[in-house]
Amino acid sequence: MSELKQYPVIYEQRVAWGDMDAFGHVNNAMYYRYVESARLAYLTQLEILTESVSTVVASNQCRYLKPVVFPDHLKVAARIEEIRNSAVRMQYVLWSEKQQSIVATSEAVNILLALVKF
Repeated sequence: MSELKQYPVIYEQRVAWGDMDAFGHVNNAMYYRYVESARLAYLTQLEILTESVSTVVASNQCRYLKPVVFPDHLKVAARIEEIRNSAVRMQYVLWSEKQQSIVATSEAVNILLALVKF
């Protein structure tokens, strides 16, 4: 688990039975939800998200390294890799407690938006 030391935020994610698909492993779309939860936890901790600032995902990708099955507990590690004018590029590592290894990696570019009320 030393791979996670480079990540300032580690979000704890329990794998639910309903996260699995017909093939008996966690559905690929769930990984994006796990990453989303870690991202929101991180940006909230940094106090970036406010009533006047939000984010939208411009791009994201995920590398599935090993299948995850219920029951399991994941550590979703998050860090900001690059800060641009109005965007942040974030990297993620998903660590399985059951397998004691990295099961996926992910990256996303998020655009910061100033919310305007009319």
